[in-house]
Amino acid sequence: MKKIALLAFALAFILNAANAQNALAIPDTISGNIINLQIQNGTRQFYNGAATQTMGINGNMLAPTIILYKHQNVTMHVTNNLNDTTTIHWHGMHVAPQNDGGPHITILPGKTWSPSMEVIDHASTHWYHPHLHMKTYDHVQKGIAGFIIVRDSDEAAINLPRTYGIDDFPLAIQTKGIDANNQIVTMHTVLDTALMVNGTLKPVLSAPAQMVRFRVLNGSPERVYNLGFTSNKTFYQIGSDGGLLSAPVALTRLLLAPGERAEILVNLADVVGGSLQLINYGTEIPSARYGAAQPGMGAGQVIPNYALNPLNGANFTILEIKITAQTSNAVTTVPSSLITHNPWIATSAQTTRSFVFTSMGMGQASINGPFVINGSHFDMSMVNFQVPFNNIEIWELRNQTPIAHPFHIHNVQFYILDINGAAPPLNMRGRKDVVLVPGGNSTVRFITKFEDFHNDTLPYMYHCHMISHEDDGMMGQFVVKSPCYLISAPPSNQSALPGANVQFSVAVSDTNGTSYQWQSNVGFGFQDLQNVAQYAGVNTKTLLISAVNSANNNQQFRCKVANQTCEVTSDMAVLQVGVNGIANANQNIQVQVFPNPAKDLLFVQLFSSVRTKYVLHNLMGEVVQEGQLPQGQNSIDISLLKTGIYHVLLWQNEQIMQAKFVKE
Repeated sequence: MKKIALLAFALAFILNAANAQNALAIPDTISGNIINLQIQNGTRQFYNGAATQTMGINGNMLAPTIILYKHQNVTMHVTNNLNDTTTIHWHGMHVAPQNDGGPHITILPGKTWSPSMEVIDHASTHWYHPHLHMKTYDHVQKGIAGFIIVRDSDEAAINLPRTYGIDDFPLAIQTKGIDANNQIVTMHTVLDTALMVNGTLKPVLSAPAQMVRFRVLNGSPERVYNLGFTSNKTFYQIGSDGGLLSAPVALTRLLLAPGERAEILVNLADVVGGSLQLINYGTEIPSARYGAAQPGMGAGQVIPNYALNPLNGANFTILEIKITAQTSNAVTTVPSSLITHNPWIATSAQTTRSFVFTSMGMGQASINGPFVINGSHFDMSMVNFQVPFNNIEIWELRNQTPIAHPFHIHNVQFYILDINGAAPPLNMRGRKDVVLVPGGNSTVRFITKFEDFHNDTLPYMYHCHMISHEDDGMMGQFVVKSPCYLISAPPSNQSALPGANVQFSVAVSDTNGTSYQWQSNVGFGFQDLQNVAQYAGVNTKTLLISAVNSANNNQQFRCKVANQTCEVTSDMAVLQVGVNGIANANQNIQVQVFPNPAKDLLFVQLFSSVRTKYVLHNLMGEVVQEGQLPQGQNSIDISLLKTGIYHVLLWQNEQIMQAKFVKE
């Protein structure tokens, strides 16, 4: 096996070295309130000989850049055209757990996942990629990854380059192992010798002689980069994972770990007609980081075949930049300030949590893992802890292994308090969702607040963003506890033909002194509805929309419910209007199901003996089972369902019925 691996490496490296320069691919953009994403297989001709099998979204490899705006309401229709289950995680975005796309939110082959969300992130650069447990490495390396750019009014008021593909460029830096048959190695390999930017080998970019913005993503599975330009040219970091910094930070080197993003400005005006290289200064990467000459703390800590990879501990060009004429309305200066940050102070934290990284390997072999957090491998069925809603917390990360780990948390952005007791450098004082924790018993502390979203059953993840470590179980999960349990049943999605009346209802556990306020995305962000025009009952538990029309299609509704001690907002429900709707959706009635809870068979109350179509949804709105009951039969086999809460929808003679049940 070792000889085969070395042969594959040698062939791939020779082919790569002989490859001519290629124009850097700039991903297409996609925007709007409805985003359609098709996950698919593809091919790409990287080398002579066999084409490389790839995966992508809306194309053969990688994915379009999604452009979003703060307070925009968006629905992502994600269709899985693979022959394998996958997920899509919106890395860095602050969304509800049912929209987060972690390993619990799977998309089966041939199915579509349609999360709807309000964008509440600041202007920032995020990315999206699969997150299926034990398959993340496979799917990301094959090519499923794309940028998300969020814009807001604060960023728009600053004189910055922002013309996509002209003076504002996304750069996804990735390395992949390529075998002797030109195929991407989807098992963990240290021979990741194929360096790509935006899926392009040996890329070259034409950029104007002015201030240019690069949105840099380290999308590699394990490799840390030490970025800089030819001749130590100064550049300016203006943003980190979660958005803009307080002010630009002048740098000649930028250490970027897997999963991290950085927005930088570089002035190309002084090299018009010439060229500049973006370089990885790997000879300067400190030991105990993947990508350095020495990946562990000492010479005895060796990763097998690591020394055979010529990228490790080496300086090499990532991107060739050829400078062309300046554009009209060019940005030529660096702003003196950016945005205001108000990080939480350590004394405001209600809780401090400790996370200790250790290796299951012993002695010198501990550098090869497998690695765990707080002594536990990831278990899909175990929630590691519960976070109270609106809690401000300090998380202390202690790395007792001999190699650095990039730690990523879902849901929130954080501020780094200190690294080994010292304040973080200026370029790490903005919002972050990934931090590289050095090896050798180093400690990083950050502070964050768990606000806006809560769910007592659906978890968020935290994990190492070295994808092989994550897939091997260096991951945990937490839930953000609901502040109260006032809502017992949220409104359900509805469908209707134009002209129909539709109603949304919310059920509460305590009606004493309870108030209701229905909201919808009638403007930019959710707005309180008033008792005018189409809407009635906006301050009751049931909202009535009369004579729906095409303008109501994909409109989202939610209800804010409060009493003297509690206030909570329901999950969103979506109204679909059109020929695929149901003409009498307003007559949607509850049907009796029994037993409830049910174990193997669920019996439903039917009103006629005609054949009945049924669909089972889980709480995330995913279809988990569907079919037709034979004429006169009233039982559904649910023996293969996981334990949890489900909705059943039944169609009889153009009438839709629904019920909620618990699977034991």
